[in-house]
Amino acid sequence: MGPSAVELPRYPISRMLSIENHSDTELSAKTSDLSAGGMLPRHAESSPEGTEILVRISHAARHSCPGKSGISVPNMGMGVMF
Repeated sequence: MGPSAVELPRYPISRMLSIENHSDTELSAKTSDLSAGGMLPRHAESSPEGTEILVRISHAARHSCPGKSGISVPNMGMGVMF
C-alpha cells in the first residue's frame, strides 16, 4: 500500500478552481498547495465525504481531474483525494 495523501510531498500553488459534484453543483474555491494524492481547497461549502467530484484548475491551460471529497473542515474547505 502506498503513502496516504498527507504523506506525499506538497507543492505550493495558488490557483482558483471549480469543483463539480454529481448533482452538477459547481463550487468556486482556492487552493494553496497540491500533491499527487490530493489538495485542500478553501471554500465555505463542502460535499459529503466520499462524493465523487471533478476538479478544474485553470492556469495557462484548463486541467480537469476526477477525485473524491474527503474530510470536511467547517468554514475552511474539504480535502480532495485523487
